[in-house]
Amino acid sequence: MKGMAWVARNRVDQPGRHRELAPGAALDTGLADLARNLHQLSRGSVRKISASGPVLARLPLRRQLSNNTFTAALSPPSRLMVAALSLGWAACLTGFWRWWLAPAHRTSTAGLAVNSAILFYLTCYPFFFVLAVNRLRMVNPALVVPRLSRGTWPSRPCAR
Repeated sequence: MKGMAWVARNRVDQPGRHRELAPGAALDTGLADLARNLHQLSRGSVRKISASGPVLARLPLRRQLSNNTFTAALSPPSRLMVAALSLGWAACLTGFWRWWLAPAHRTSTAGLAVNSAILFYLTCYPFFFVLAVNRLRMVNPALVVPRLSRGTWPSRPCAR
């Protein structure tokens, strides 16, 4: 079991920071101390101790972005141009691989395998860029930035 220095360093004993221990978390008084210790050491993840073992607490729900948070960064004509260029790149890539794997280029199996592996890496690496450009998004400029309450920013710049 961890010492008090660990508890103080990780601030697990501060009220309001973690989930509360469930009422009746342990039926036996010896288990009650164990339940409290497990609750503190797990930072609120262990809710109670049952006959089948510890019961974990539910995790808080994660925040989700709204559907209108992001919008397309490119105008529709630009998006159409990028899509056409992407299709052209895919057609050229397909044509190259058909040419490369033609029987005239097969001098040895090992040479074909090594060169093909290198060429595969070099020709397919731009795929990630093409995919990113086709899905390019930006924060919707129509969204309103929430106003911060007074006193959250320093009144003057910090001295260095």
